[in-house]
Amino acid sequence: MYKTICLLMILAISTSLSIYAQNDVAKINVSGYMDCYIASDNDKSIDEVTRMRKLSFANGKKNQFGLNTTQINIDGSWSDYRGTISLQFGDLAKTAYQAQSSPTASIQQAYAGVRVIDNIWIDAGYFLTHMGSELLLPKDNWLTSHSIVTYFEPFYQAGVRASYETDKFTGQVYILNGNGISDDNNVNKTYGLFLSYKPMSNLMLSLANVMGNEESGGLENYKIHMMNCFVVSYSITDAFALKGQFDIATKDVTTSSEIDSTNYSNTIAGKFSGWSITAHYQANEKFSGTVRYAAANNSDGVYAPILKGNGITAGVEYKPSGNSYIRLEGTYLTLDETYKMFLGSDNKPANSRMEVALNFGVILK
Repeated sequence: MYKTICLLMILAISTSLSIYAQNDVAKINVSGYMDCYIASDNDKSIDEVTRMRKLSFANGKKNQFGLNTTQINIDGSWSDYRGTISLQFGDLAKTAYQAQSSPTASIQQAYAGVRVIDNIWIDAGYFLTHMGSELLLPKDNWLTSHSIVTYFEPFYQAGVRASYETDKFTGQVYILNGNGISDDNNVNKTYGLFLSYKPMSNLMLSLANVMGNEESGGLENYKIHMMNCFVVSYSITDAFALKGQFDIATKDVTTSSEIDSTNYSNTIAGKFSGWSITAHYQANEKFSGTVRYAAANNSDGVYAPILKGNGITAGVEYKPSGNSYIRLEGTYLTLDETYKMFLGSDNKPANSRMEVALNFGVILK
């Protein structure tokens, strides 16, 4: 029922905005996107009912055809106003948005904005996150699977942002309900920063930050959390590009109720770190290849699950048309011996996993 109402609302908004656009005032773009897959790995600990694979947002189910996402988007802008609505359905909405209950998980983005003065915008609503070098959707990344670093980053957020946007520089300040949540879980707000600079046509530098109390409940559970993400993208030639990322995060281990206020400066902080390097080669308009190496250390348990490991991924992509793709990729993930999260072929705990996935995607504009 909810999905039907949402679709009817989109059609109504689209129709009304299209009529408004006839006056050459509004610009409306309605688009759709679908990505389906089949994936497998050598982990025998998979739940036979859900068949959901561990540490996998995209291509989440094992040994069956699945739908990462099917969605409809409406982007509109007119005069000093803009807005976006994106509704989604599929396994990504279940895995990446698993902390949210329906109907929130069906809303990928929904925000409206107003231009205050030239190049300065204020937007409010639900956004995709400003953190990380890999985005939620396969179509926006060189590879479909997300790295082990991205696994610990948020995909979505709710709040308000102020943006200064030019061709070379973008600066954003966020006030959010929390890091990777839409509904607030405490009495505090979380604050974020995003800076992106393009000194040359083939070089992009960015810094993203989020900081706040992410513990649910009252002030007695207050724990400061901070995450920083640095990204460098460099196109060596028209065909060959590199992207590097480094994340570092901290979170108080003890709550304010567990320590004396005079000793608060002695609070032990848990640390998370991760990095990745990705190389992409565009052979021609139809064929490309990508290799990625990533490592993460979450031994202190800043996030869940607690682990330390690395992974290497290789993939090839074929584009039958400009708005479609077929991808084949494989990943070998290795965790430290302490973290045996998988089950090997001998039915013994294992700290490594091999996986392979085939994806089909279509973008409708």
